[in-house]
Amino acid sequence: MIEIEQGIDEIINIINEKINDLELEIKEKLKYKSWNNIDYNLEIMIKKIRLKIYILILKRKKNKYLEKYNAIQYVSNISAIDTDIVLSKKEYCFMKLEHITYLEANKNENKSYGDGNLYITNKSIIFVNNILTKNIKINDIIDINKIFFGIRISKIRGKAILLKKLLPEDIYKISALLSAIKNNQINDNLIRNNKAE
Repeated sequence: MIEIEQGIDEIINIINEKINDLELEIKEKLKYKSWNNIDYNLEIMIKKIRLKIYILILKRKKNKYLEKYNAIQYVSNISAIDTDIVLSKKEYCFMKLEHITYLEANKNENKSYGDGNLYITNKSIIFVNNILTKNIKINDIIDINKIFFGIRISKIRGKAILLKKLLPEDIYKISALLSAIKNNQINDNLIRNNKAE
């Protein structure tokens, strides 16, 4: 991961140097009053714009890699947290997010259950607000897709669930955590040891 990040930073530096070279070239040409080539100036300006757009794309890619890397680190150092909801025997909470919007996907219009707290345990995703509690068993989840500021969870039975108002880093953490739980990469001994500390 560090190599990817450094590689992207090096490319960004090279592009910035090219932009600086173009600006110096323009300054040199403008020293000569007789030189005034509109086509050349336009070509230089277009090159600069393209290079700056490329820098923005690289910075976004770098941020995405960092978010994914942080999500993997988060899961590899996971520990159970205390929670204010009642859990079943041998159920441990790993994540709590507040002010999350819970919706059920319908063909015409999604049904919203409002905002509430979202808990992810080793057995389920639990949504709680002052009106209701929704519980999705992790074993029932067949697919997770990123959507605008959230995720869509498809289940074996029933309507798909949309969780909105998530930060990008939370989306990656939820995906990595659910994947680790489904693939039995979080064992009970690790959970108990981390909880005891």
